[in-house]
Amino acid sequence: MAWYLQTQVVGRRKRKGRSAETVSVAVVEMAINAIAYLHRNQLAAGQAPGLSVRGGLVRTLLETAKRQSRDQSRKNFEDIGAVPLVEGYTSFKDLADIVSVWWNDSSYHGPVSGICYALSFLLQHYGMMRGEKTRDLVLADLRTIKMNFEPNNDPAVAWCSRGGKTNVFGKHDFTAMVRSSNVEICGVGLMAVYFFYRWH
Repeated sequence: MAWYLQTQVVGRRKRKGRSAETVSVAVVEMAINAIAYLHRNQLAAGQAPGLSVRGGLVRTLLETAKRQSRDQSRKNFEDIGAVPLVEGYTSFKDLADIVSVWWNDSSYHGPVSGICYALSFLLQHYGMMRGEKTRDLVLADLRTIKMNFEPNNDPAVAWCSRGGKTNVFGKHDFTAMVRSSNVEICGVGLMAVYFFYRWH
């Protein structure tokens, strides 16, 4: 399989039109899945030796293709925000309306769950994070940093994450947020409310 992928799939130009672009990593993954499916059928019919087609060389080849694709996208300055990150809400009022749904409605398994959902939403918004990263946060991940250049010397809340779907190589991702003058959408204030409700 590794020989076929190296000679016939990886680095092959797209067939549509006369584009000079090479096939994406998804094409390589589809080729691997197709060959593995064919091998399973042949193995069940007794027409193939009982050897694994997904060896270490194939995994290394796929990881290398993913890394090269990511580096090429970065080199070409591809717009990763082509799809709107805000998903429909574009103003501070929209953010406040979304937070107020969880803040005022106690049907979400009690008030503490509503506060937790609202805080998770604000963390995802300010930190541009996925939901799984906010759910995996623990108290030991949070830090406060003094912001001496702020007018009121308000500290920033920062945290570090080392995993997730968008961070498959386990790099350290640092994110922070500061206090907002609008209390309805202040992530720092809502985090303080959650901690107070949780332990008092």
